[in-house]
Amino acid sequence: MRKPFKHLNLEKRLLLERLLHHHYNKKEISKILDVNLSTIYRELTRGKYSRLESSLKRRIDYSPVIAQEKYCQNQTNKGKEIKLKNDHKLSKYITDCITKLKCSPAVVVNNIQRFNLQFSINISSRTIYNYVYKGVLAIEKSDLIYDRKKKRQKITHFRKWRKPKECTIEQRPQSILSREEFGNWEMDSVIGKSKDNQSLLVLTERKTRYEMIFKVKRGSKAVVRVLNRLEKAFTSQFKNIFKTITVDNGSEFSDYKGMTTSCVSKRKKRVDIYYCHPYTSCERGSNENQNRYIRRWFKKGESLNDISKIKVKMVEEWMNDYPRKLFNFRTPKELFEEEIQQIS
Repeated sequence: MRKPFKHLNLEKRLLLERLLHHHYNKKEISKILDVNLSTIYRELTRGKYSRLESSLKRRIDYSPVIAQEKYCQNQTNKGKEIKLKNDHKLSKYITDCITKLKCSPAVVVNNIQRFNLQFSINISSRTIYNYVYKGVLAIEKSDLIYDRKKKRQKITHFRKWRKPKECTIEQRPQSILSREEFGNWEMDSVIGKSKDNQSLLVLTERKTRYEMIFKVKRGSKAVVRVLNRLEKAFTSQFKNIFKTITVDNGSEFSDYKGMTTSCVSKRKKRVDIYYCHPYTSCERGSNENQNRYIRRWFKKGESLNDISKIKVKMVEEWMNDYPRKLFNFRTPKELFEEEIQQIS
């Protein structure tokens, strides 16, 4: 039976050199090293060099050091040739899109196809991800929306949950889970530093992923003021656009009456509010996913006090104009406007 091919290490190469000096033949050496005979022939070729003897004659000999160096060099040359090696224009375009425009690799590839940009090679989003993680591109892993790094599981000490007197998510209509109906929102707060008196109030429409971001003072009064402003802005269409809002149990959402009562007609209810279970962010999955996009511009631990409202609105527009793979690279703004037209 033919022996399987095995790689030699430096220790076996040194042993091979000693066996050759003791005049063992190649077949005997292959048995001692437990490798195929053809491996020995290739190894002798790899470590071959010419040396001058004392008699001033040249002799072909084997060097384990030379063989090891060539072996290591061959190992580094393994794998496919890097596609971006000679296309610096494409490399710069990918780098600028991800680092400056905050695009994902999938959006970069879609933009190349959508705008018919001409480069010398074609590239896939998976290849871009691989090049980022291999350090081929001047892009940090933190520049990507979704990082591959595994997060350590946090040990959380749960407190006893006091069930809110108001509506919980268990009472929310099950049809909302399908995301087929427009007008169901999720609301959350994005915090900078813990000592900041300013935060971002974000609302995400579940079907279209349309985002609204407001820089507000931390507290329940600011949340009510934002809802009042939205009700006055959308007037009679408010109830068709804002049917339900799902929130967590944060103190900023504690004023249930203020959030649900209309500011136009005090006796009427303007929107249904539902509270999630504590420590269950997956019940506001759209919010949590959208917050990843926000964090590309406002990093965790960064103070939000000095950030202008103009920049906040710029980020809001960027998110709503961002092509989503989920929607075949259509934007939330396009989908939202279509829904508004249907209501009108």
